Amino acid sequence: MNFFGTLINGVLYNKEKNEVVVTKAIFPQKKCVIESTIDELPITVINPKAFKNSSVKEVVIPETVKNIFNDTFMNCKNLKSVFLSK
Repeated sequence: MNFFGTLINGVLYNKEKNEVVVTKAIFPQKKCVIESTIDELPITVINPKAFKNSSVKEVVIPETVKNIFNDTFMNCKNLKSVFLSK
């Protein structure tokens, strides 16, 4: 992971201390599967407004994610499903 983060399938991930956060969905795929780890660090947070105004239709969130904010999917008019583990 570099200083500016890691972009995977249109989703930007950034390292913060000993975890990774989803910073922004820049151009996510219609079905977006959030990674569970990057460089052996767990993805634990999806930042507020991370998917704001995106055209994503389906999101799969791994069990490593502990925090999802109310406005994470603000104005996602095409969003049909969000799958959470456990």
